[in-house]
Amino acid sequence: MDGMNSATPEDAPTRFPIGFVENPGRLTNPRKIQEGVTLEGSSIRCGDTGGKALLDIVSIQVWPFYGSDGPAYGYCEIRFTGGDLLRITSMGRSGAITRERDLAYAAFLCRLHAALNAEARARIAFLDGFQGGVVGLITIAVLFCGPVIVFCLYAAATRGLAWLFGLLPSVAAIAAFSIWYRKRPRPNLYSPDHLPPNVLPRLD
Repeated sequence: MDGMNSATPEDAPTRFPIGFVENPGRLTNPRKIQEGVTLEGSSIRCGDTGGKALLDIVSIQVWPFYGSDGPAYGYCEIRFTGGDLLRITSMGRSGAITRERDLAYAAFLCRLHAALNAEARARIAFLDGFQGGVVGLITIAVLFCGPVIVFCLYAAATRGLAWLFGLLPSVAAIAAFSIWYRKRPRPNLYSPDHLPPNVLPRLD
């Protein structure tokens, strides 16, 4: 893959059979995925819409492929000046996942990074996405919601001041959330010449 990264891209447009979603929400809805991403010179074009200049890219965040416990697909998020967000994914409509699409996505990532000139690379934040933040948020949410629910039920069923003891788990959960939020995992930076291995599908 490093060889593909260091190659000089041709000016001829290259269309990749991968999916994209413009200005998506936090989660990708497969039904909103559109098909076809084209790199042409110094611009990127999705579907039949007009292209966006690579020089307008503010950040590229790549996310790791899932392991053996989940579906094997990749995605990245490209943010442009003005706040527009483009999510590129190897997943197709209705959640279609194939080996061919994964390899096309890997080729797109390599071609995209190779097409960025020195000026663009100096301004773009290259971020290596993380999974720990999502897992931590879900864990803390469960730990927080559980004690709060128990506390509310206990308060409703108990008279007097005894219910105050049910407040302690809620306070502990809020404190744990505050500590996690300050120390939560953040994306690492990567070099555009060397993509993180876990963001590309295995070739074996």
